[in-house]
Amino acid sequence: MDALLMRVSLLGRLIWLSWDRKMTLKEIALVLNLSVEQVRRIEKGALLKLSHPRNFKKWQEIRELMALLEERKAKSDSDEIYQGIKA
Repeated sequence: MDALLMRVSLLGRLIWLSWDRKMTLKEIALVLNLSVEQVRRIEKGALLKLSHPRNFKKWQEIRELMALLEERKAKSDSDEIYQGIKA
């Protein structure tokens, strides 16, 4: 069971928290040594659990964290562009 939880956790990070771009299900399947269908089912199950009313607060916290990460990434990208122009 611990291995499954680790895979689900890693899957979430790969899908939703990738910095450069969103990874495809095929790419994630290769990283986790799973089939694309298994990755799709795990993702679907995770989204169903998050959408349950009792998990509303958790989902809200995740959305806020993701927004903060996106904001930081955008600032980092703009800082890199500014440094490139300045050089």
